[in-house]
Amino acid sequence: MKKEILKIVPNSLSTSDNQQTVYLSAYWMEHLKLKENSMYTLICSINSLPVKIKKMPVKDISNNILWLSPDIFEKILIPEGITLEVIFTEKVIRIGPIIALLTENKFLKDYLNGTKCVEKYDLYADAAENASALIYVFSLRNLNSKDKYINGYIPKKDENNKWTWHKRLLPMPDAICNRMATAATSPAYERIKLIEEIVPNIKIVNRVTKISKWTIAEILQRDLVAKKYIPETHLLRGSGDIINMLEKYPVAYLKPVRRSLGLGIIKMEKNTEGNYTAYYNVNRFNLKINGDVNYILAELSEIMGKRRYIVQQGIPVALYRGEIFDLRVTIQKNGIGEWSFSRWSARVAGPGNIVSNVAAGGKGVPAKRILREIFGDRFQGIKDEVKKAGLIIAEALDRRLISIGDLGLDIGIDLNENIYLFEANFRAIRPSNINSKDKEAWRRTYHTSIYYLRYLYDVEIEKKYNPQL
Repeated sequence: MKKEILKIVPNSLSTSDNQQTVYLSAYWMEHLKLKENSMYTLICSINSLPVKIKKMPVKDISNNILWLSPDIFEKILIPEGITLEVIFTEKVIRIGPIIALLTENKFLKDYLNGTKCVEKYDLYADAAENASALIYVFSLRNLNSKDKYINGYIPKKDENNKWTWHKRLLPMPDAICNRMATAATSPAYERIKLIEEIVPNIKIVNRVTKISKWTIAEILQRDLVAKKYIPETHLLRGSGDIINMLEKYPVAYLKPVRRSLGLGIIKMEKNTEGNYTAYYNVNRFNLKINGDVNYILAELSEIMGKRRYIVQQGIPVALYRGEIFDLRVTIQKNGIGEWSFSRWSARVAGPGNIVSNVAAGGKGVPAKRILREIFGDRFQGIKDEVKKAGLIIAEALDRRLISIGDLGLDIGIDLNENIYLFEANFRAIRPSNINSKDKEAWRRTYHTSIYYLRYLYDVEIEKKYNPQL
């Protein structure tokens, strides 16, 4: 097996040969030891067709080009002029990789319309260009499972070297980064299963992105190494679970197992009168209620609804200028398939808030600024410990969950400089509260996810065409 990076263009030669034909320069024919007029199987994604290989009968041409007859382009659906990896084996010519981002339809529409969007798809395109991969963005509405293609959006550079996005028919992908909110019981999950049925051995990173807090807590509490980073957590079954937790700790938190953005979180304390106080936030207003636990649960039933909750040990976190804060730590699998630290940032709660989420009034602040102000010379040691904790947590989750590769961990630090995980996000928004020094780390969160998909493709190729390795 030999791999080359080649620009793929249509052959403009007029020929009487009606067969699907692939042309290479004399240099490549000799270098790859290819015999003219030999028959090969050309593969691109799930598309496979017989082709004849020929030497390009034109002198003084670029070597790094693969010419395809126009009918081949019509069948494999890749755009003309793209540079991709071409694999040559004894009987096969394979073109790839085809990488796709699966996103919410709303996010995609916002981005294409130039309105505010939580994703920066251009940064994914930069990484795909560096990785010699075809990338496109699509939502599940763009999937044609019957005819086995996707009507998605590909990036193309304009005269100012900026990416523009264009809709067209595209081949099924070799690998997908899932950026949708997908639960194992959702309709989206079933639609993604259709893609898996169409494309054997497809690689989908973060196949499920809505995983309950209770599942995460169970995994980490059972892991001998990672358990030190998870506050004591139990599934909330009744008032006794809250009372027992507050016998052990001054503060407990009630968290809905499947909500994010800090929604529905309740802080509980036992007060001096022997009763309890609950603090919560509704529409960015801080509220509280006093009474016994059963009374509080009854009063908060409308907020809690029928959702399942966990009760979790409250951590006496370090404060930044009098307010709580946490760190968003991005841990991703990289271009060699290993977990790596990509970026961190910090969020500071609004005045009196019990959570730091931006949706609840928090604001982004550079992590370095906060930790240097609080911990001074101990900053570097704490940073190293945060990285170490993030990698240990990711590896523990990886051992129990399928196809994860991109995590946003919400991490807190207590008054004794111990590190705790508050939440694991499998479709973490990549916060853009960046300064000039942080810009490269922010870009890295986009690039790393694409390089990992490229790695997964390479592993599958080696398994298929070099099975002895």
